[in-house]
Amino acid sequence: MRESQERFAGILGLAREAIISTDDRQRIRLFNKGAESIFGYAAEKVLGHPLVMLIPERFKDAHSRKIADFSKAPDASRQMNTRGEILGMRKDGTEFPAEASISKLEQNGQTIFTVTLHDITER
Repeated sequence: MRESQERFAGILGLAREAIISTDDRQRIRLFNKGAESIFGYAAEKVLGHPLVMLIPERFKDAHSRKIADFSKAPDASRQMNTRGEILGMRKDGTEFPAEASISKLEQNGQTIFTVTLHDITER
């Protein structure tokens, strides 16, 4: 089990994409090194905080509606970009365009959401 956990941690650590998991109340529970690099926050500064801290203000309500819709949907994953523009917000307040996909996992009566996000500013 420990070897498996170490392997998983190594994979997360090497990923350049942001990998962020939240609990069913949308509080950040996992924030990998790619997320730290893209958003400018150290993981310990965001863990336990609402995911909406990484979303521009004008998109927060829409994000909450989309998560509620996704949580009821039968599909376990979806591309977020097909549902409109995705913008993230860095620690310094700057916004950036992104490609993202989201998945959900039901475990012990809770839903865990995981988003994989790629900064496409250079594109």
